[in-house]
Amino acid sequence: MDYRHVMEQVMSDMAPHIGDGNVADYIPDLARVDPNQFGFIVATVDGQVFSAGDAHILGADSNHARHGGALENFAQTGGFSIF
Repeated sequence: MDYRHVMEQVMSDMAPHIGDGNVADYIPDLARVDPNQFGFIVATVDGQVFSAGDAHILGADSNHARHGGALENFAQTGGFSIF
């Protein structure tokens, strides 16, 4: 799958909506987030990590990459099946 292309399409589709709505304010750190930021990460079970937009803010790339690695290890040890 061409993840980068799909992510570029999502970014393009979401561009007109960035800044709409409200940030979550029930967690103080989230209340301080700039509502004009948007980003996301896709981590595959084979260890690939793709990011788009503002996903790099606050080290999200590395945190999600570590979680992706943990999920991969979990899957390899028989923790769950990937269809």
